[in-house]
Amino acid sequence: TIEDSGHGMLQVDFANKYIGGGVLTQGCVQEEIRFLISLELLVSRLFTEELDDNECLLITGAEQYSAYRGYAATFEWAGDYIDSTVRDEWSRREIQLVAIDALVFSGKTAQFKPGLMCRELNKAYCGFMSDECTHCGQLSAVATGNWGCGAFG
Repeated sequence: TIEDSGHGMLQVDFANKYIGGGVLTQGCVQEEIRFLISLELLVSRLFTEELDDNECLLITGAEQYSAYRGYAATFEWAGDYIDSTVRDEWSRREIQLVAIDALVFSGKTAQFKPGLMCRELNKAYCGFMSDECTHCGQLSAVATGNWGCGAFG
């Protein structure tokens, strides 16, 4: 998982354009699971509207509180999690999570239209090139899961 293998990396939340996706209603894939195990992420739903075509959301310091196993229909809570991630000078966990949403394409060729490709590349650029990620003059390594995580069919 991204949270297990992505320590010290920029971790990507393949987000719904409405941050958190179906975490409070339905759905239990990558984004929703992340929001369930790091409950502080839920607060971002209060002040983040729909992500626009040129926007991403960078979240710093979200602590993991729960362990889990499974995915989607097999997801289940597996107990408390003690997060031992190092803290920064503000006492935040040294976790950087970037939420970037993708479009749902109808048909395999639609994704190759220049305007749509540009939109997706701009999303990645916005997420990967933020000031906070490059404060030391170097780009961070990026930890990702499977783009779309099956939610797009």
